[in-house]
Amino acid sequence: MDINEVSSSNPVSVQKYSTTSLESFLKQKGEPKEYKIINNDQKHLSSPAWTKFGFPAKRVGDDAYQRIDVFASCFNCKSTYSYQSDGSGSTKHLQRIFVQKHHYQHQFQQPIL
Repeated sequence: MDINEVSSSNPVSVQKYSTTSLESFLKQKGEPKEYKIINNDQKHLSSPAWTKFGFPAKRVGDDAYQRIDVFASCFNCKSTYSYQSDGSGSTKHLQRIFVQKHHYQHQFQQPIL
């Protein structure tokens, strides 16, 4: 379990997140959602995995969410992984996860009737 410290624009506000805690927050029901997954809004996405993954974000206002750095989450199942956008290969890692686990799991998932 990866635990990372995330600072908001307010330097006093520091929160520690883990992949497990973020998954739990993202799966919570109710409105308005305190946490959600936001799109990677880069114009040129480096991997097709970004169609299935986004960034977890915390609600900071009425309809405003702040991205929680160093994590990426699956839009469908909310699985969350540590992610670094520094060229360290994290996008390739997300691509492997997408292909090995999520692509096949979500592609063939049957709706429950």
